[in-house]
Amino acid sequence: MPKRAKASRSATCRVRVCVRACVRACCLSPISLLHGTRASTYSILTLYTKDPCRSRSTRPANSHSHSHSRQLARARTNEHPRVPSSAPALPHSRTPALQTSRPPPPRPDAILPRRHDGRTDGRTSRASSAHSQPPKKKPGRTHDAQLPWLTRRILAALRARKAHTAFEWVKGHNGHPRNEGADKCAGEGARKPPTEVLDLSPPAELRLKNTASVQRPSAVTALTVIAEDLEEVCDYQVTNRAVWLSLRKKDITREARQFLWKVIHDAFMVGRHWLRPSMPDPLKERATCKKCLEVESLDHILFRCAARGRGRITSLLEETWEMTGVAFPGLRWGTAVGAGCVIFKSSNDARLAMVERLWTILATESLYLIWKLRCERVIQKDGREFSNAEITNRWYATIDRRLTLDRRSAAPFLEKRALDPKTVAATWSMIVDNAEDLPPTWVGDGGVLVGIRRGR
Repeated sequence: MPKRAKASRSATCRVRVCVRACVRACCLSPISLLHGTRASTYSILTLYTKDPCRSRSTRPANSHSHSHSRQLARARTNEHPRVPSSAPALPHSRTPALQTSRPPPPRPDAILPRRHDGRTDGRTSRASSAHSQPPKKKPGRTHDAQLPWLTRRILAALRARKAHTAFEWVKGHNGHPRNEGADKCAGEGARKPPTEVLDLSPPAELRLKNTASVQRPSAVTALTVIAEDLEEVCDYQVTNRAVWLSLRKKDITREARQFLWKVIHDAFMVGRHWLRPSMPDPLKERATCKKCLEVESLDHILFRCAARGRGRITSLLEETWEMTGVAFPGLRWGTAVGAGCVIFKSSNDARLAMVERLWTILATESLYLIWKLRCERVIQKDGREFSNAEITNRWYATIDRRLTLDRRSAAPFLEKRALDPKTVAATWSMIVDNAEDLPPTWVGDGGVLVGIRRGR
C-alpha cells in the first residue's frame, strides 16, 4: 500500500475514534459520509449534526466546492463506470476504511463538502466552542453551521461529570469494550429514520456563559489600595485591568506571580480565616502574631510586622536600590504588589524602562521572600526568629538566582523566546559587583562569575 494511503487510513481511524467518543458522550445520531482520498480509495467517516436528514433538494451537486467536484468527476470518469442516478444508496458501514480494487462510486447527494480553510480538527473544535450562538446557515455549509452546537454539547457532557475527566486514545477494532460499544451506537444511529430531528442544545445549567466574573470584596479593597498608592508615588491613575496584566509580565517569575495573585484575593490561611466558628480553639490561636500580639493579616505580615525578617529584607532592598541613583519608592501595596505598574522617570520626564524592570524583579522577589521566611518561622521554627546573617544570605542568594535566570533566559538556543542580552545587561549592570570590569559578553558567557554588590 502506498505511504499516502497508509497515512490517510491511519488519520481516518483517528478521526473515527474521536467521533465515536463524541457519540458516546452526547448520544448523538450519526449519518455516514462517503469521503474521497488521494489514494483513489474511499473512507466512510461518521458525521454528527443537529439534523441528520439530508435530502437531494437541499444538497444539489452544483453546491460543492470546485476541488471536490473535480475529484468526484475524476473518480467517475477515470476509475469507475458511470452509474445512473437511480442507483440505490450505499449501505452504512462500521468499517472505518473501505479498500477494494473497484470501490463503488459515490453518489452526489451522499457527499458533503470537505473543509478547505486549512484548519485542523483541534482548531475547528476550539473555534466552534468559542461561538456563543450558532452561525446562520449558508448554502454549501449546512453541516459546518451545526458544529458549534456539537462542541457545546460535548463540553456540557464533560461539565456534568463530578469526577476528573481524562482523554486517552484507544486503538480501534482491537476488542476494547468501550470502542465496540461506540461502534454499536454508531450503527444504531445510522439505521435510525431520516425524519428524526435531534436537539443538540445543552442544558441551561451546563452552558458556558460569557459573563465577567465578580471579584471578591477583598480583591476590590486590595486593588483600591494599590491604585491609591501608585497615584501617590507615581502621580498617575492605574486601572484594575492594568494591575492584573502587570502580574503576567515576563519579569515576574511564576511562583511570585501566583503569590501576588493570592495576596490580592486574600487567599492565604492567615488571621481572620482561623477565627471561623467551625475552627477548634487550638487552631484559632494561629490567628494571632506571636511577635506583635495582634490578629494577623497579609498587610500586617508583609508591611507592618515587627519580626526581624521583614525589616531586614526591606533594609537590604533599600541599600541595593541606592546603587541605581533613583529615589527609593518604599515597600508598600502599590509599589510591591503592583510593582509591575510602577513608573520611574528621569529629570527630563523620560521613562526609565530598565530601572522599572529592575524594581519589578527586586520588589516581587523581596516580598515573596518575606512571606516564605514568615511561614518557616511560624510553622517550622515555632516562632523562633532568623538571625540577621541568615536573612542577609537568603536575600542575596535569591537575587543572585534571579540574575542567573535572566542570563540563562538570554541564551541563543532559545531563539525567539530568548531575552535580549542588551536588556539583561542594562538591567543588572547597576547593581552587579565590578560591572566595569566585566567582559562585554558576560550575559551569555556562563564562565563569567557575576554577583550582586553587597553593602553600601
